[in-house]
Amino acid sequence: MFKVILQGFLSLSVCIASFSQTKIMHLTVDEKIPDLKLSNFFNEPEKKLKLSELNVKLVILDFWNTSCSSCILAMPKMDSLQKKYRDKIQIILVTRNTQNEVNKLFSKIKIKKPDLPIIISDSILYKYFPHTSVPHHVWIDNKRKVKYISDGYNTTSDNIQSVLNGKDIKLHYKNESEEFDEHQSFLAEGNGRLMKNLQSYSAIVNMIDEYGGNAFFLNQDTINRLVGLKIINSSILSLYKVAFGESIIRAGKFEYDSRIILEVKNPSNLLYPADEANRDAWMSKNVYGYESRITYDRKSELYTIMQQDLNRYFPYEGRVEKRMRKCYVLIRTTDEDKLKTTSENSKSLDDGNTLKNVPFSTLVNRLYAISYSFPFPFVNEVKYEGNIDFEISKNANEILDASNLRKQLLRYGLCIIEQEREIEVLVIKDK
Repeated sequence: MFKVILQGFLSLSVCIASFSQTKIMHLTVDEKIPDLKLSNFFNEPEKKLKLSELNVKLVILDFWNTSCSSCILAMPKMDSLQKKYRDKIQIILVTRNTQNEVNKLFSKIKIKKPDLPIIISDSILYKYFPHTSVPHHVWIDNKRKVKYISDGYNTTSDNIQSVLNGKDIKLHYKNESEEFDEHQSFLAEGNGRLMKNLQSYSAIVNMIDEYGGNAFFLNQDTINRLVGLKIINSSILSLYKVAFGESIIRAGKFEYDSRIILEVKNPSNLLYPADEANRDAWMSKNVYGYESRITYDRKSELYTIMQQDLNRYFPYEGRVEKRMRKCYVLIRTTDEDKLKTTSENSKSLDDGNTLKNVPFSTLVNRLYAISYSFPFPFVNEVKYEGNIDFEISKNANEILDASNLRKQLLRYGLCIIEQEREIEVLVIKDK
């Protein structure tokens, strides 16, 4: 399709309705067009014709211009369709080009002027059916109801015959807007009206001063069937943790630095400065936001796309590798079951320190949560079925100290030992 070239001269005498002083409203599918009096026909300047006087089942307005080669090449086809269906349809060519411009066109092209009514210097019909590209076809039934606003290629013999037979066919709705700003980003254009067209996007932005603190969201748009991530004011390292940990909740399995290996020349860009006097300057350079949206059927790709985005934008390459690392490994010290709950018939209790009649996984998750203070990654190698009772020290310092934690675990036949294991780690390297 070709862009419509707006002409500097628009004659207001083209198509005149009896209520031409009334403000013209844009019409769309299923709306009724007024009984316009059409005029300014090419080669028939005196002709006046009301829509109601067209005793046909279907009127097709074919909007075109002299710069549109596809419109001109389609004229013989429109002419043949009119001859085929005779008094059942009426195709009317409509252009905003002037008499002189249309004369000049037909004088220099080899295509014969079609035996169709041609309205020139149009200003009224265009206002009812605004568009930005041609061919632009408007189908109107014998009750002056707009049935379709579509592309020229949909005006075919099969489609016309189906409509004449009373069938409800599906044609692309050519819903163009003159206000469309082609220089605006898709997301900003028309105050976000293109969100309904969205298939995929991702964006990385600098630190947002207008938002206090930071935030992590998993967004689900059930109306447009979209899902995405939104992260506000995060360090580069935290972005990598979320992406490769595949979770915004506690950054997944790479939440703690003990499972991260930095193989970069300048790690200071990834780690918050110890001296708070330098924090503002550091944050302005190393804190970012990330946002993405994809269609719901691709939900499983959400974090993979984020990984690719980060590796593409930042001067780093992050990836998950298996490496031998010294770990704190949770094992059993005895076959005697010192964990089994004594409160099978009671409700579960978890007040943070005292666990009663809860799954073993509750304890493991608690140990993972406090392992951020450990110098080595925490690994669980205990398999336990059934619910347990467990009481952990109420002294926070004892909980966070591995040696003190060992003493508490030993009472339940558990122990943390230091051994090497092959585990998954997040490796971040310079490109």
